[in-house]
Amino acid sequence: MTTVHTLASGSAGNAVLISWAEGYLLVDAGISCKRILEELHSLDVQPGDLSGILITHTHGDHVSGLQTLLKRTVCPVWTTPRAGRELLQHIIGLETRLRETPLCEKTDVAGCTVTAVPTSHDAPGSCGFRFDFPDGSVGLLTDTGFVTPEAESILSGVSLALLEANYDPETLRDGSYPYPLKRRILGPAGHLSNDDASAFAVALARSGAGTIVLSHLSMQRQGPYLRAVFRAGGGAVMERVVLLCVGKLKERFYIDAAAEYTKRLSRFCKLEIIELPEERLPENPSPALIDAALLKEAETVRKKLPPSSRLVALCVEGRLRSSEELAKMMAAWSCGAANHGLEKRLVFLIGGSFGLHESIKAEAWTMLSMSPMTFPHHLARVMLLEQIYRAYQINAGSRYHK
Repeated sequence: MTTVHTLASGSAGNAVLISWAEGYLLVDAGISCKRILEELHSLDVQPGDLSGILITHTHGDHVSGLQTLLKRTVCPVWTTPRAGRELLQHIIGLETRLRETPLCEKTDVAGCTVTAVPTSHDAPGSCGFRFDFPDGSVGLLTDTGFVTPEAESILSGVSLALLEANYDPETLRDGSYPYPLKRRILGPAGHLSNDDASAFAVALARSGAGTIVLSHLSMQRQGPYLRAVFRAGGGAVMERVVLLCVGKLKERFYIDAAAEYTKRLSRFCKLEIIELPEERLPENPSPALIDAALLKEAETVRKKLPPSSRLVALCVEGRLRSSEELAKMMAAWSCGAANHGLEKRLVFLIGGSFGLHESIKAEAWTMLSMSPMTFPHHLARVMLLEQIYRAYQINAGSRYHK
């Protein structure tokens, strides 16, 4: 069975171990040899077990441990011709062990088919890789200013992808990095932004990728939480959020406010608002009549629930969450939906004048309370829309929340 282990990822160093039935491949050696050996030992792998070392490019965070590692291994080192020429100028003893993986050509590496794909980075001969094994395929794409057409084509159809999602553009621009460094990271030979990574992640998922692992993350440039918005090319948003509301908005100020936040949310998700009829009750209904009406409303809710949805019920018994906690909850749902199916929906349920039936509360993924105070359910809809919008802004690292 093919497995992938990230030993290190980020500007402090990068190394990935891929194992399959016939051997082990180490991709990059950007941490100390001592640490590489420790990580290998933790996986019960000896340095002599390595079938090959592949190098994506010659920056220090990808090759700093290579010189010493050569003394502890006997396997060949594979990289692109241009990167190889650069390595020969700095790595002693590499001459007899260096092998070439020409860009966009299939190469046999210790019984595994490897294809180097060009990346857009400020290092000679920089590349990503596609690995094809009998039981699946792995794609690795980091350190690139954008997804090159060759990478987009060759990596299509991989089973698992390690994909750079290095920074949030707004957070980077507002951060403390000097301007030349910001310009380099944002430029076409820099790193892949979260927006570009999310667009390519969707394309990979559509072509068959069952698992996408985000790598080479920058904690200084991500914002409070890693953005969890997956967009298709052309701006189509894949996240789907549904508001199931018992009762209709009637007052113009509620309608206008809801419309404004619906418009704002369109850049983050595909929002659907479904209004359900509220059961009519007499002026002073008995508890039994209220329970019967709520049960009927619950049955209507169940019929309208989209398949593969997670239900969040708004009720007084629900958990009080801060805006940051709501953002975390939505980010966790988003990542889970992305890993297990892009059509899953997050459904927020707002009851009518008498709330929700106990049975529908029991079926909810979680219950949410906005305040110990009581609000009209029409106002609660506007408040919830604003908080969902705020959660997306928090996850995007925006100043809106500040």
